[in-house]
Amino acid sequence: MNCYISRIGGKGNQGFTLIELMIVVAIVALLAAVGYPSYTAYVTKSHRQAGKNFLYSVADRQEQFFQDNKRYAANMIELGYGPGFIVLDDNGQFTDALDKDGKYVIDMINITATTYTVRATPAFMQLQRDTECMALTLTHRGEQDVTGDGDNCW
Repeated sequence: MNCYISRIGGKGNQGFTLIELMIVVAIVALLAAVGYPSYTAYVTKSHRQAGKNFLYSVADRQEQFFQDNKRYAANMIELGYGPGFIVLDDNGQFTDALDKDGKYVIDMINITATTYTVRATPAFMQLQRDTECMALTLTHRGEQDVTGDGDNCW
């Protein structure tokens, strides 16, 4: 006994069998299983790029501050940002520290009059997805580093 799903206005045995429909569903599921990890990897990399871009922006401001004041800024406030640390959303814009859409927390560490390191630490979903690279750092010398084991983070 065959089970048919008839087309509207169809004649007789025109239509799809249940087996044919299940084959199509299996193919769609296979494509989704292959495509979704690739998509999430792409999204993770694009968020990482937004974090790197902001690190370079902070470094640019630090260099301008150094030219004007003969020392590096001691904190983010002196550079014209908010107090403490900054949280970036997926567009590279500032967001609230508790915003679940936050991707990176930006702060400065190892600050002296002649040195600094700016760090981008993944937050919320980015922290779960970007386990290869983890935190990105950029020093006053332009040295780039990561706290994870990834090879292709910068």
